[in-house]
Amino acid sequence: MIKKRIFSCFLSFSILIGLTGCGEVSSVSETVSASESVPVESVVSVIEEPETVEEEKEVIWDFDEYINEEWKSEQRKKGETTVYAWDEHRQTVKQRLVGILENEDISTLSEDDGLYKAIVMYRQFLNAPDEKEKTTESVKKYLSKIDKIKSLNDLYDLYKDESYAVNDFVLKFEVNPDDYGYNALWFVPNSLSGSIKETIEAINGKDTKKDGEAFLDFMEELGYSKEKALEILGNAAKAGELIDAYWNNPQIDGYTYYYDPEKLEKENVTVPVFDILSSLNAIGASEDFLAEKGCCDFLNTMFIEENVPLLRDHLLVKSVFLFSWISSFSKETEEEKDLRPAALSFLTLNAGDVLTKEYIKRYIDEAVLTETAEYLKEIKQAAIDTVYDAGWLSTHGKELARRKILRMRDVIAVNEDTDDLSNIEISDDTVENYLAFTVNRERFFRTQTTKEDEGRQVYKADMLDVNGRFYPEYDAVMITAGLISYYADQGDMSYEEKLGFLGRTLAHEISHCYDPSNMAYDGDGYYEPWLTDDEQAAYDEETEKLRAFLSGKKDEYGNEINVNVVMNETYADILGLKICLRLLSEKEDADYETFFRTYAKQNASYYSKDDAEAILKDSHLPNKLRVNLVCGQFDEFYETFEVSERSEYFIPKEERIDLFTK
Repeated sequence: MIKKRIFSCFLSFSILIGLTGCGEVSSVSETVSASESVPVESVVSVIEEPETVEEEKEVIWDFDEYINEEWKSEQRKKGETTVYAWDEHRQTVKQRLVGILENEDISTLSEDDGLYKAIVMYRQFLNAPDEKEKTTESVKKYLSKIDKIKSLNDLYDLYKDESYAVNDFVLKFEVNPDDYGYNALWFVPNSLSGSIKETIEAINGKDTKKDGEAFLDFMEELGYSKEKALEILGNAAKAGELIDAYWNNPQIDGYTYYYDPEKLEKENVTVPVFDILSSLNAIGASEDFLAEKGCCDFLNTMFIEENVPLLRDHLLVKSVFLFSWISSFSKETEEEKDLRPAALSFLTLNAGDVLTKEYIKRYIDEAVLTETAEYLKEIKQAAIDTVYDAGWLSTHGKELARRKILRMRDVIAVNEDTDDLSNIEISDDTVENYLAFTVNRERFFRTQTTKEDEGRQVYKADMLDVNGRFYPEYDAVMITAGLISYYADQGDMSYEEKLGFLGRTLAHEISHCYDPSNMAYDGDGYYEPWLTDDEQAAYDEETEKLRAFLSGKKDEYGNEINVNVVMNETYADILGLKICLRLLSEKEDADYETFFRTYAKQNASYYSKDDAEAILKDSHLPNKLRVNLVCGQFDEFYETFEVSERSEYFIPKEERIDLFTK
């Protein structure tokens, strides 16, 4: 059985403008045509009666700088290297969570309460340095079983233990939806090459931002000499290279295949994959798993006796990374180290549902949640109306497109399926509890593989982030508690501000159901192409025009964007803004200036030249382009703001992208 994997995962300036000089604007004076004969008294009259002269508009070269230059200047003064407008609220969310975890009186909570367990884990985490000897001994005990691995059978036995399986990144499986309607196991070995390489470079002094000696010191505390620690790292790196080779295999053809015991036996795979999965209660209703072509060859090549040291040390290094928070992984003294960020990160990952519910209870009024749900309905209807305008969609095609939105599920503030931590037993051993939280999360994910069709639910979104997302496999749009609280904290907003702040995000996420990667999913969340050949050709013509438009575009440092990386997000940006403008057009005396200003402010960002490479790997356009190139697609923008035709961000009318065009 074969299924294709679909991942849901402007003329140049003639004057060089420095960073601090961007945002400068010039004025255009009204002139009198030389071909006209104008009496002197008429000129005097104009001078005496200035109200008869049209108000002059500022000519804009760069709308992003025009709106956000002052904010960016403040970030540069703070020494920021990469910062986004919503980062401040992300910090606010974290501070509020820390307040809950540090100030809650747990004597008022039941020991069976998930919040009680999360708070105990958090406080044990922070107190670990005070009990470092005890904690280090617990880690040593955990690692000792890995050290004893001498054969493949030893390794397989350890893989069957949940507390070690969570650190097994070679025979690694994740639960994610497939195209048929159930949450399936996906074989996704992770090389850890990036982390291992960074550690080795730090040790060798090639990465001055990292303290390589700290890793060696921690390994020494755990009983490994520096020579042995380097040997272990080297073996782990070799295992990582074999995993990277699997993913870079030219035989991988972009498809995924279902593997069951019979197929593994036919391919002479001796690794007891299904025995291991069965011991972990990880086999779902389908009794198979999904993997790339070449999976069997990888298993046969990787799991041989000669590779046991590599496999063992890969597991050991991952385990050491897991416990690095108790080490001296810093040049700071232990008294100066702040473990709160690491503790909070761990709990938002492993106790996120419990923390989210408590956060909502304290910081989001029920009326705001209701308002968000109602607003989402309004945006959805505008999206349907926008799609219905498409001249290239047949009547039947319009109904199918409409169905995707009508059946779209709203996941607002909390996951559809949540974990209350009821399966965790708290002890006085910090390491034991740490592993219990990690194992519990994996167990919770594995339960999803038993759910078919209508049982599919969004279950592992980070609802405390300030974000939104569209899940094509569920046909669901997700709006986080973090984003809703960001909106709620703004206080009273005008219609235009609300549309530019929250509405544009909702419209963006809804628009993803039509982007090039997700268009072929139907209204039930299945990959089932539904456009006719003629409709597909018209759709492709629109997307190819967008691709051609983006081709060759560069960020503010002259780096060319990767069109393939940013296509889907840019598509959703443009269609989402079109949906918002449709709503705005229906309002009497609509304030387009406030709307566009709000949109630009919410997309404000600053990053240094050194961070450009990382920014360009993101699936979104760099935010300067996200402001200028997206706003620049619409007539309403040019009618509101005077953008110079000589600006590199001015888009001639014939080049503008109109998705679902009439």
